[in-house]
Amino acid sequence: KNKKILLVGGSDTTSDFASILKNSNKVSISIKNGAWFQSRILGAYSPADAFYSVLMDSYIKTIGKDYVNIYVSYETFPYSSQGFWGKGGSGIKEWEPKCKYLNGYYVKSREIIDSVSKGEIHPYNGISNINGNNIIFENGKNADFDIIIFCTGYKPLKCLKFLGKNQEYITERLYKNIFFSEDPSLMFIGFIRPYLTSIPMISEMQSRWISNIITNQSKPLPTAETMNNIIIRDRK
Repeated sequence: KNKKILLVGGSDTTSDFASILKNSNKVSISIKNGAWFQSRILGAYSPADAFYSVLMDSYIKTIGKDYVNIYVSYETFPYSSQGFWGKGGSGIKEWEPKCKYLNGYYVKSREIIDSVSKGEIHPYNGISNINGNNIIFENGKNADFDIIIFCTGYKPLKCLKFLGKNQEYITERLYKNIFFSEDPSLMFIGFIRPYLTSIPMISEMQSRWISNIITNQSKPLPTAETMNNIIIRDRK
């Protein structure tokens, strides 16, 4: 309580932390490459995930992300989402995204945008230097903070050093992003995320497949060579 807190990272986790911590602290957020923002809901009783269906996915893939980006473009359509909410869906200069719409992670929260407008949360771009309690940002601004909380992800495979493989080697050889091709008994759930829709739904489907493999209710996995070829094809 009563601390100056800097949250680093443009993620849903960051916005959740900020929404709670701002009630009894002075909270700022540093987002290095900017971020797109949109609401979690379509209305009082409908999550925004419900808007994204197989039909919508097919539509976007058919017309292409570039066309969708033109539609949300502030310059092309002043009455698009950016026309109403500003560039990147927020209108916050420090957080303007450096990528096109649907080409990078976007934050599913408008609560922190409201908080910025009320002066409850202070926006900054990337960190340039840390000198004791003083933080210098890429735009030249600086401020003092008591606490820095990094919401920038983590490397979960450090516990697997006994395999004698580095993290990149393992993750580059995951068949369908689940099975380690050299040893399919090493399986991963939730290590991928969609740019739209829900991680829990994907994790549920992955879990079902894994359980069927373990109980021999699904056809066996391909050979390691075949899996590696498919991994290369899928990545392309």
